[in-house]
Amino acid sequence: MSFRIALQNVRKSYRDYLIYFVTLTFSVALFYVFGSVDYQLQLLDVSSFADMTSSGLQAMMLIFSVLIVIIFYFLIRYANNFLIRRRNKEFATYLILGMPQKTMGMILVMETLIIGVLSLVSGIIVGIIMSQVTSVFTAFILSSDINYKFIYSAFSMRYTVFCFALIFLFISYGNIRKIRKLNLINIMNSGRENQTVTRINVFFGFVTLVIAIALLVLAYVWVLQPYQLLLGFPLIVLLGTLATLLLFYSIAYIFMNVMTWFKRSYYWELNMFTFRQLGSRVKTTYTMMTFISVIMLFALVLIVTGINLNRSIFASVDVNTPYDYSIILEDDTVLKDFVNQNKASIATNMTYTYYKTGLTNEDLTVSEGINILGEVYVMKLSDYNRVRAHFSQPSLTLDANHALFDVTSQDTIMFVYTPLETVSGSLTLDSQFYRFSSPKASPVLLMNSGPIDYFFIINDDELERMLFDGYLHEPRYVTNLVVKEGQDIEHKISEHIKSNDYIQFLSKHDVVGTMDETRVIITYITLYLGMVFLVSAMVVQSLHSLSDAHDSKRRYTILYNIGVDQSEVNRSIRTQTLIYFLLPMGLALIHTYVGIQAVKLNVERISFASFSLVPTLITLGIVVIFYSVFYYFVYLNIKRIVRQHR
Repeated sequence: MSFRIALQNVRKSYRDYLIYFVTLTFSVALFYVFGSVDYQLQLLDVSSFADMTSSGLQAMMLIFSVLIVIIFYFLIRYANNFLIRRRNKEFATYLILGMPQKTMGMILVMETLIIGVLSLVSGIIVGIIMSQVTSVFTAFILSSDINYKFIYSAFSMRYTVFCFALIFLFISYGNIRKIRKLNLINIMNSGRENQTVTRINVFFGFVTLVIAIALLVLAYVWVLQPYQLLLGFPLIVLLGTLATLLLFYSIAYIFMNVMTWFKRSYYWELNMFTFRQLGSRVKTTYTMMTFISVIMLFALVLIVTGINLNRSIFASVDVNTPYDYSIILEDDTVLKDFVNQNKASIATNMTYTYYKTGLTNEDLTVSEGINILGEVYVMKLSDYNRVRAHFSQPSLTLDANHALFDVTSQDTIMFVYTPLETVSGSLTLDSQFYRFSSPKASPVLLMNSGPIDYFFIINDDELERMLFDGYLHEPRYVTNLVVKEGQDIEHKISEHIKSNDYIQFLSKHDVVGTMDETRVIITYITLYLGMVFLVSAMVVQSLHSLSDAHDSKRRYTILYNIGVDQSEVNRSIRTQTLIYFLLPMGLALIHTYVGIQAVKLNVERISFASFSLVPTLITLGIVVIFYSVFYYFVYLNIKRIVRQHR
């Protein structure tokens, strides 16, 4: 009996359940897609590191899925509460007819079960279809070939069913608790209760607006300082959120007063009703609008950052791997015989030596903004000039007691040269005071990118003196090899050096594989979190708009009773919904612009190339279009709700 009633309720209220069903279906599909990334990566010809990338990314996705499950729980709970509120009259009828609250709870649980099963099935089907598309998208962003075949992840399906079954279990428990607390009198009066709205002085509203703008400017200035996004992130977010809250709060309480200044516009057609409705909504939802604006900020910045970082890493692959192999050894004789035996396969053989100093960041006086985090080494100027000659760069000369500063990573070279133009400072080597600066000519890469190390290049005679004094120790012998086209000697090299003492072996293939892994992880995680935040913001805003329309239906009935035309009512609904959507979205776009500039500033200083404007604009354009479609969907549903009570 209870199941039959539950099934009839779902059939009868399918329009009301539609937004709930769509939310659940999309959440399930998104969860499945990002849970099946290991299968998607198996289709790609990324590198020999694909397996490591797949397993590493899958592990990270499982970690992040815990956060996503929590977000989806609150999102689904919010949608569920919206449906519960709309059914007060139905629950009152059940109570009047004498239905026990236990039976009502069972009916509600069965309804949740029916919708849950339907959304799980449809969500997994949509997710399987979407995973075919995202595998192609992954191949596109990684610039990789794809060996396409139909993919299906049984593990992802089981994990998705388990997580959402857990969510539905908690939702059902919450519904039972709500039913137990139902009171007939409160239910009957719920539609007549007015929300208490605190009245404040208009002057106070303007003062609050000024304070909000000042705090927002302070947050913007703070986050646009170098490294402050990393060092002060929690406080900056807190300050920006507070400023956003005060901004919406002040707008809520000065909106109506400002509108009444324009008498002609205020009293035109239904504008008075429209503005009063809108003012009332903003007054009661400024906290919700703050939440939506901040969540959309995170969503947009994450998506734009992920796409740009992927592009930047891809652009730096060739720059960071100028050699086919970079081998660092403790004995300079290890590779001599090997190179002689494989001369026919080797196009370039470049060797040099550097020495460990034992210096740390505290031993250096360095330009502001430079922080030495790795090992500090010295090398001869003649060796450095031979490296420069390989890149067709002119030789350099040094005055006595002067040094040049260089690093092993081209990304760090960008960090050193681009923001500051030159690096300068001083250090003491073997009791001698040295001034150092960056080369005025183009920098070069000493080896394939690996751990970041820092080099000071000094004159040959000065380094020989330090060796004679016993100041330098632990020599490192570097061999950079470029093989002829069509030749592959990696296996021979690795087998040869394994039988000897070696410090590091950096093949171009391995470095590219590591970069591919980084690109995949960054892209998937930023897109995953960004899409979850974006969908959450849109669903919350749409549900709140529909809930408000449901609460305001009596007011629209009065308009119909006094003879207001349907087209005028539609125009009023359209204006209210548009402004209600534009307020948080507009502020979120402003926040996003500043946020992207802050990320760009810090990323450029730390490692990668600058952000591109084109993918940023394309991403924001797609989001705005998607948001506009969502707005139109909500507008149509509000019109339907209003017409039902005409």
